[in-house]
Amino acid sequence: MCPDSTHKKKPYTPAGSDIHYPGQTNHDACFIPECVRQYNGEPLYILVAHWCLLQQDWVQRSQISEAFHITARRAS
Repeated sequence: MCPDSTHKKKPYTPAGSDIHYPGQTNHDACFIPECVRQYNGEPLYILVAHWCLLQQDWVQRSQISEAFHITARRAS
């Protein structure tokens, strides 16, 4: 057993959950828009990339922030 906190258990997420828990422990959970939920389990930047492609237009960080319920700073 490792006494340090590097082997924490991930929070339980039921199948089809709309909450994303990133692999990095210094990041908070975020909401996954319905249009990219099939990619659940991927890192946030991949989810954001797929979401941006689906918009078929330029996107701003404020739009990413609103869609994923994250801060604008984290969305940039």
